[in-house]
Amino acid sequence: MPYTLFVIDKKDTSVALGDFVAFYADERTRPWFEPGTLMIKEVRATAGDRIRIEKGQMFINDAEVDYGRIDPEVVSKIEEKKKVTPSFDREMVLEEMRFWVMGNQPRTFDSRYWGPISSEQIVGQAYPLF
Repeated sequence: MPYTLFVIDKKDTSVALGDFVAFYADERTRPWFEPGTLMIKEVRATAGDRIRIEKGQMFINDAEVDYGRIDPEVVSKIEEKKKVTPSFDREMVLEEMRFWVMGNQPRTFDSRYWGPISSEQIVGQAYPLF
């Protein structure tokens, strides 16, 4: 079951694998989330990690990721809203101060769809309560 309530520590903007971070959405999350919308996701990859999405499945440093499959329903909604057929196949090595963030369920809108976030977007550490 996903978490629904978090406490955000705005004084702690450090980031490590497995941390939950609060960050502000940017232009890439439109039309679902306006820039400036506060979001919380888990950090799944950091600088130097290799991200690969191939045929709809995601890998970090060549390891298959739980909940890493691109969801056809999400793709359909993107096609409908943006009037384009997106391709999510990609390969990249994360640069310094870039983070790959994901939710903890298959149908979450996260870095699989809009790429890494930057350290400038991060508001602070997020601690799940429930």
